[in-house]
Amino acid sequence: MTRRLSQPQIQKVFHYIKIGTSEVRRVKNLYSERSVVLHPEPIRLGFLDYVVAMRALGYEMVFPDLKSPTSSSPLGDRLYDELIAGLHQAIPDAEERKKVGTTSWGIRALRRARKSTATRSRSPTCCRAS
Repeated sequence: MTRRLSQPQIQKVFHYIKIGTSEVRRVKNLYSERSVVLHPEPIRLGFLDYVVAMRALGYEMVFPDLKSPTSSSPLGDRLYDELIAGLHQAIPDAEERKKVGTTSWGIRALRRARKSTATRSRSPTCCRAS
């Protein structure tokens, strides 16, 4: 029996991340809820094994360190706080630190500068994604 193109035999499995409201996070609106296909590079680097290991350890979040254990601040704020603390340690002089910026805007500028440097140095696209 021959198959028609309307009856394909090939089935591909796509791993994806579902973005939506949960116990620890909300989305801005209904249109923000979506499924995002996972790029092959994190899979190649062992992300799926990491997720399995985190589940085995009893964690409910993929990156539990992003949630502050002492407040209800948005996810990611803890990361910025730790980056700013590291910035204070790396650049002790307050005047020099002002040139870099110590707000979340300054951290964003640091991230963009890193990406620009990677682009200028002709790093592969996969290594310079935001």
